[in-house]
Amino acid sequence: MKLSRFGQKFTSGAGIISLMDDLGRALAGDDEMIMMGGGNPGHLPEFQKLVKQRLREIAECDLSIRDLAGVYDPPQGNLGFIKHCAALLKNEYGWEVGPDNICLTNGSQTGFFILFNMFGGTFEDGVSKRIRL
Repeated sequence: MKLSRFGQKFTSGAGIISLMDDLGRALAGDDEMIMMGGGNPGHLPEFQKLVKQRLREIAECDLSIRDLAGVYDPPQGNLGFIKHCAALLKNEYGWEVGPDNICLTNGSQTGFFILFNMFGGTFEDGVSKRIRL
């Protein structure tokens, strides 16, 4: 299969791909594993109990299950949840942020991928910028 430059770069060997493959294979086995790193997800029994209860509540509510299974949120994420996040950040930390300052992603890797590609790389004026961590 012939890939674009982006496709070649995106599918090339990267450390994070190797790490996530190792972690995924380890956790997919039958052995009882304790997650000691690699980022999310982590297995927290208390949190899993809360998620299980909330999923039961969603399954029992026709409107909630309809939203979960068939309603797309806008690209920024669920607007109600974003408003609550902005209010929480303001109340807890005094930060003057609003919904326009928040964007939800489906994970930290996706979020950093988007940010790094938005602010690093070649720009319209030909300037090339690098992200340094």
